[in-house]
Amino acid sequence: MTEYRRQSAKEVRESASQIARDRKHMTHQSNGDEQRYAGAHFAMSFTKGLEHESNNGLIRNADDFRAFRSAIDNGKHLQPDSFTICKALIRMR
Repeated sequence: MTEYRRQSAKEVRESASQIARDRKHMTHQSNGDEQRYAGAHFAMSFTKGLEHESNNGLIRNADDFRAFRSAIDNGKHLQPDSFTICKALIRMR
């Protein structure tokens, strides 16, 4: 790949990134599933990376999911010590 092509591709990516950043984004509206299925250890929610029970696939600790969501809702970086993550992810570090 030539230097010109590399530079051109970089400029296209940066331009696309700026367009995506500047556009108006819709506000996310909850469908209520997290509240509706909280008693089922958030069975209908995204829980990838959290520890799950081997016998039923549900998350092991509902508080881990709450900490995960709290960090997302508050725009904070996730602190790994604030919830238990999957052992496979720990091994990847």
